[in-house]
Amino acid sequence: MTEIAKLLNPQFAVADAENPKFSYTGDELYLSFVDWHEEEVRVVFKNCVAVKWQNADSTGPEDRDDCTYEIHNSEWLKLHLDQRMIEPNEKHRHFKLCFNAAGVLEVIATEMELDAQPGH
Repeated sequence: MTEIAKLLNPQFAVADAENPKFSYTGDELYLSFVDWHEEEVRVVFKNCVAVKWQNADSTGPEDRDDCTYEIHNSEWLKLHLDQRMIEPNEKHRHFKLCFNAAGVLEVIATEMELDAQPGH
């Protein structure tokens, strides 16, 4: 199956974001960056099992390099399912955050949400 990028509309924007940082603790990935309003944004990915970061532009399947997507029919997610690193009933998803010239973050996790807890 061909991978399909579905545009997501989270409660934050990655366009023109600066200084992305992330840390992995237990099974949670914490992401912080400064958005285009010069405000700090903190995001947590729950039940995270895989992370990719690259400075290079994305090769798709998304159309724009300044948005957040969920990748459907993900080969990367399928790899984790095939190797039984995760189970289908756990409902993991492949998220892709494209930070323009700052880089691309891809995460396999069950949830992506704003982090209300300071200190990550």
